[in-house]
Amino acid sequence: MYYPGHIQKAKRQIQENIKSVDAVVELLDARIPLTSRAYEAEKLFHNKQRIVVLNKSDLADPQITHLWKQYFSSQGTGGHRGQPGEQRREAIHNQGSGAAG
Repeated sequence: MYYPGHIQKAKRQIQENIKSVDAVVELLDARIPLTSRAYEAEKLFHNKQRIVVLNKSDLADPQITHLWKQYFSSQGTGGHRGQPGEQRREAIHNQGSGAAG
C-alpha cells in the first residue's frame, strides 16, 4: 500500500518501538470511529492491550456512541466516551486501571 512519506515514517517508527510498549491508546473520533482509525491498526497492534477513547463525543449522537462503546468493549478494547477537561483525564486514568467507564 502506498503512503505519503510522513505516514510511512510513522509506521516504521511504530514497528521499531512497539516491542517496548505494553498497551496502545487509540484516540478515535466518536462520530466516525472506524474510519478515523489507522488503516493498519489491527496489524500493528494485534498483540497489545488497547484502550479506545472516543473523542468529540459531545458532537456525536449519544445513542450511537453508546452502541460504539458496547462494540469496542465486546472487542476487548474497552471503549470509553471522552469527557471534557479534567473528566477526560480521569476517564483515561480509570480506563487504564481497569475501572468501568
